Formats: sequence, structure tokens, C-alpha cells
Amino acid sequence: GVPYHLIDAADPSETVSAGAYARLAGPVLNAIIARSRVPIVAGGTGLYIRALLEGLSELPEADPAVRAELSASADLQGLESLAKRLAEVDPEAAARIPANNRSRLIRALEVHRLTGRPISSFWKRTAGRSQDLGGGTRPVLPAVGRQEWRPLYLSIIRPPEESRERISL
Repeated sequence: GVPYHLIDAADPSETVSAGAYARLAGPVLNAIIARSRVPIVAGGTGLYIRALLEGLSELPEADPAVRAELSASADLQGLESLAKRLAEVDPEAAARIPANNRSRLIRALEVHRLTGRPISSFWKRTAGRSQDLGGGTRPVLPAVGRQEWRPLYLSIIRPPEESRERISL
């Protein structure tokens, strides 16, 4: 049979960030590759897959108190108020983050509150790293010796109604 990994790495009620996922899964991928096997990463969102395969910007850990405060502000004043605040402190991020994306707006404002720096300044620090999703080579995270590999991305795209129906089964 095919061995599975990280099935029970976290409790379902536990929040696992993309960075934490990459720190858990990276060594597993390296161990699989070291055994001359091909790892298959299945499921997850694009952010978590990118975190694992390409790395993330060095952002501060989440602060539950700051997030709760920003979330309460969104509840009281609406997402538009968060989008407006973000545009004031980080116009570049405001242009890239949809005004209805609650979690990304909150994260961007949280990073600014914690560091005094716009989140977009963290994005620029990683701009030199490979962002080629077309099959360019990149080192395994963390690298297994000097071995390089090329990921193959496959997606199953279903109409939203069909996905919702399948999830509710």
C-alpha cells in the first residue's frame, strides 16, 4: 500500500498556520526523497502548498489579541473600514488584497500593528526567490544535500455547486 504521513499531526480543532504546516511537512518530504521515493502532496490550499514547496515571507507569528480586536472592528464597522485602514498604511497590499477577504485584510493589518512595517515590505524580501510555478527547479525545504527537484502541480476543478454538494455528503 501507499504510506500516508501527517494524517494525525494536529487535532482537527487546532489551527495550523501555513508556516507551521511547512515546518511539519518539510522534513517528511525530505525523508521520502532521501529514501529515493516520490512524495505526493495531496489536499490543502494553494497557500499551504506554496509554503511547503516555495517557502513564505518571514512574517511574525499571529497574535490572537490583535486578531480579535481587528475582527471585532470588522464586525462593528465592516470590512470596508479595514480595507480603508490598509490602504492608508500599505497601498500596495490594499491593491492586491480583495476588499472582501477578511482573513487577509486582518493579517495585513496585524503584521503592520506588530512590526510597524507594511506587509508588502515582507513580500519584497522574498521576491528574489523562485516563484516559477511552471516547473522550475527549487531546493527541497530544508534542502536534502544539494538535490533539486521539480514539482508537478495537478488540480481538480469542479463547479462550486458540485464541490459544496460533495463536501456536504
